[in-house]
Amino acid sequence: MRKIWTDEDIERAEDLKKIYSATQVGHIFGKTKNSILGVLYRKKIKEGYIPPVDSKYTGKKENYPKHLVRKD
Repeated sequence: MRKIWTDEDIERAEDLKKIYSATQVGHIFGKTKNSILGVLYRKKIKEGYIPPVDSKYTGKKENYPKHLVRKD
């Protein structure tokens, strides 16, 4: 079953994340820590956050070792 995140849920998760870890917030919502982190990250992107170009997580595919590049 897929849960639709309401604006109130997202705001509450942001407030709780300031006090608790993502795992603890996930327990409060009955979700995993990755779902909490994902919804908060997607909100940041919608608000205009741009990850740094030199981040190891946003590098170009040719910079990754060949065994780590996903072939679609």
